Amino acid sequence: MFTSRSYLVFLWAPIADHAAFRSLDKLAKIEIYEHAVRRAAECWGAFYSYYFTFERARTVADVQANPKAALGFTSEGEIFSDAIYVAVEGRAELIQDKEIFKAHWTSDLDRWFANGVDTPNVVLIKVKATRITCWDGEDEAEVIV
Repeated sequence: MFTSRSYLVFLWAPIADHAAFRSLDKLAKIEIYEHAVRRAAECWGAFYSYYFTFERARTVADVQANPKAALGFTSEGEIFSDAIYVAVEGRAELIQDKEIFKAHWTSDLDRWFANGVDTPNVVLIKVKATRITCWDGEDEAEVIV
């Protein structure tokens, strides 16, 4: 149930799988990670992730109680060997505007929301990143967005 501009892990995966990248030293890898995060933020204006759910979901109550959010993403690969991990800290907000729903809706969501954006009690959770950390099992980088 997720639509997102959170493609950072997918941008990094082909790079990290490349033998030349694996041979770089730690500082070079960190520079590449930081550049990718900053470039994504420049392209998108900010780093946002969007998730559809129902009003009764526990996540909605959690956001209402405390808007701090944490997201995790990973590329394909073996744990702690060739996968890339991305941790995002940010602030979440709840959106109930159907026009905004339409901007983020994909046909894949129809599986869970039978009436599309008109499904009763649908909520869009928007998370704006404030910090992004990425690592590949060896090296890591952190960017304050």
